[in-house]
Amino acid sequence: MIDRPTPVFHSRDSLITFAEAYQQKHEMLVALENNDFEQAYSYYPEASKKFSDILAKLKDNSEISAVLLSEHLRCFSAEWAITKMCYYGVEVLQKWRRYDEAVNQLQTLLQQDVFCFDSRGRWYDRLALNLHQHLKQPEKVHVVLSLVYQLLMTYFDLNDCVPLNQAVSCSHCKRCMVGELCM
Repeated sequence: MIDRPTPVFHSRDSLITFAEAYQQKHEMLVALENNDFEQAYSYYPEASKKFSDILAKLKDNSEISAVLLSEHLRCFSAEWAITKMCYYGVEVLQKWRRYDEAVNQLQTLLQQDVFCFDSRGRWYDRLALNLHQHLKQPEKVHVVLSLVYQLLMTYFDLNDCVPLNQAVSCSHCKRCMVGELCM
């Protein structure tokens, strides 16, 4: 039997901050599910501001206690909930057809790789779709696909990524422009 308890909350304040952020995230999600986009959006500006602060701390290597947690435990941090709220904000912006703002927020979310790591694929997908379909900027989609390819090369063997490599280098194929793999 292995018993390695990991303290998730290092203080009472971090627990309270997490609970408040998670409650707001939940309320925002419920509003989204009920198609109450105005209510859902009301949480977004504050979350976006807090996320900018988180990003600044990450860039300055300031201490964020959640960074020290294992990846699977980071979902129990206020920073994770705030990051998720920013993505919910993207969904609202897309519903309102404010694709420029949605693209900007997606690019901001992708500047970090600590929180909501498992959502990054979805973020890249939405970024490519918004750039190609809605903003009609296929040249930027090519850049996004190149970034995705570079990230994949970090985590997978070269042989696993050959179809994506072909898709990134295939600029004449319309399927490649929307993020589908060209076989």
